[in-house]
Amino acid sequence: MNRMEKDGTEKDPLLGKKVENGQTWSNIEPPPRAAHKVKRKVTVEPAVVGFFVACTAANPLNQQYLHARFSYELNYTKPLMIGNDTECGPNSNIEPDPLAQKVQSEVAFWTIVLMASDMIPALFMTILLGPYSDKAGRKKAMIPPLIGGTLRTCVGFIVVSFNLPLEFFLIGTLGEGLTGGPFTMMMSSLAYMADVTTKRQRPLHLLAIEIFSGLGTLAANVSVGYMIAGLGFKFPYIVILSIFFLTSVYVICFLPETVDKDPNAKLFTCENVKKGVNVITRKTENNRRWKIWMSMAIFFTIATVDFGGTEILTFFVLNPPLCWGSVLIGYLLSESYLVQTIGSVIFLKFAFPKIRECGVIIASCLSGVLYYFMLAAAKDNLMAFLGKFNYSSISEKKRQEVGGILKKLNLKTCTIHIRINGLR
Repeated sequence: MNRMEKDGTEKDPLLGKKVENGQTWSNIEPPPRAAHKVKRKVTVEPAVVGFFVACTAANPLNQQYLHARFSYELNYTKPLMIGNDTECGPNSNIEPDPLAQKVQSEVAFWTIVLMASDMIPALFMTILLGPYSDKAGRKKAMIPPLIGGTLRTCVGFIVVSFNLPLEFFLIGTLGEGLTGGPFTMMMSSLAYMADVTTKRQRPLHLLAIEIFSGLGTLAANVSVGYMIAGLGFKFPYIVILSIFFLTSVYVICFLPETVDKDPNAKLFTCENVKKGVNVITRKTENNRRWKIWMSMAIFFTIATVDFGGTEILTFFVLNPPLCWGSVLIGYLLSESYLVQTIGSVIFLKFAFPKIRECGVIIASCLSGVLYYFMLAAAKDNLMAFLGKFNYSSISEKKRQEVGGILKKLNLKTCTIHIRINGLR
């Protein structure tokens, strides 16, 4: 029988566990090879911060370059919020420009293509690199994503410099996906942290990563905005490339290995694939594998909505009625990340003990729905930054276009998760 808490939540882990040599492991595979003791207090944290700061800075850079590129090719001139311009600001009263809509559709299409060419291969490579790192070493799984990020940045710089066809971007995104991308970097970093910390020490290290990643993300978004406005698109790519390079040097030269390497370890083996797939397919004694499947599906659905929301935010503020430039976009992304991080910490600290997992999921999804309604209503800078809105100013068309699909996705997945959590 599964042990239950008083509030109805499950106490046993879904994957099950077993004890070996005084340590607890998942019951679907043997523990990794013996880990070396690392006495340093700072280990994998700089690598995680550097990698994700570079990735965070690259995303809005790529979006804005695509928008500028298609605007130029389609001969579309974005209006500016100057004086009493009727195309921008709270008094905008004209129908959307068909040319502007064409630019947005082209940018959205290429954004989806590039994201899919990156994320789909990365999911499969993570399945291979996870078990491989248990034998070959954690650094062997960290280095490929750094190489992939460097390749994608180099390709972006070359495309921007020589105005090459956008299809060349696929070389970089596929290269990053085939090296594991952010999924593998996060997986290997968490595995490394589990090797060098105790259960009591781990939350402090995770908090340090969150804080420094947040500060780096804030600085990166603002800096990229100013660099695009003052120096164009080439220089930000050079800065991002430098971050990837320094992070790679740190991982290769200064980060100590924790796993006793197996000289016979191979990446492309049936054993590695089987271990990765067994996590979600092999039956367990508690017979709750289906909950893992559904939870993963819900997680990826909401993550997709979250990633897509960032794209919507960028597209929305680039065009009337806001007509923003790169500097304001950088400030908005930084402010959004800061408020989200602080709000999450406060909410989990004070509300989580009372409402538990289901309540957190409901509140998070509803806040996402409300956010997109607020975005649809924003007609000036203050409303966009502070989220001040009036439902009477939102047309029915805007409610459907901006909030409809995202609202349905969020609310449906939340409802499913609540039903799953209630089935024991």
